[in-house]
Amino acid sequence: MILLAGIVLSIRNIVGFFFKRSSKLGTNTTILALAVLAILAVVNFFGFRHHKRFDLTSEKLYTLSDQTRKIVSGLQKDVTVIRFDKKSDPALDDIMVEYKDLSPHLKYQTVDPQARPEIAKEYGATRMGDVFIAAGPRKERVTAGMGNGYDEQELTSAILKVSRDHLKTICFTQGHGEKDVTDDSANGYTLVDRELKK
Repeated sequence: MILLAGIVLSIRNIVGFFFKRSSKLGTNTTILALAVLAILAVVNFFGFRHHKRFDLTSEKLYTLSDQTRKIVSGLQKDVTVIRFDKKSDPALDDIMVEYKDLSPHLKYQTVDPQARPEIAKEYGATRMGDVFIAAGPRKERVTAGMGNGYDEQELTSAILKVSRDHLKTICFTQGHGEKDVTDDSANGYTLVDRELKK
């Protein structure tokens, strides 16, 4: 009541204050600052709701390949990517955001194997950092690359393996002087075996 009475009694001084040039400039600056903050809040809200990333590198280093986009966006069954560790991996989290944007059938989670040992046992996780991709009864282990990052080709290949209805079989004959797929020397086919599995 006292505040309201003070405003009413000094209304002439208040109005006179806002008609000063410095008061007009201050009011305009405040309104402009509030408008900019409101615009930034709206842009931030829509940016959070509608995630979009841009790869500005000339070689498109941070863009998923067309083949990965086709495979993941065409998923017909649910595929789960599980990483067993106490904390998340920012590199894998980042690439999984890209994958999840392509299909609602792809799920990603980090599971603490000490807190949930039954899940670790079900997947066969034996150490921290193990990553498995699963669809129904099929499970595929994915290993980190040389730079400790996860290779897009290996992730997509594992997704393809677990989501297909039929697995492809490639046979090698043995016993007649053919090269051996377990021989990792220059004369062996270990590299051929590994690349065919990829």
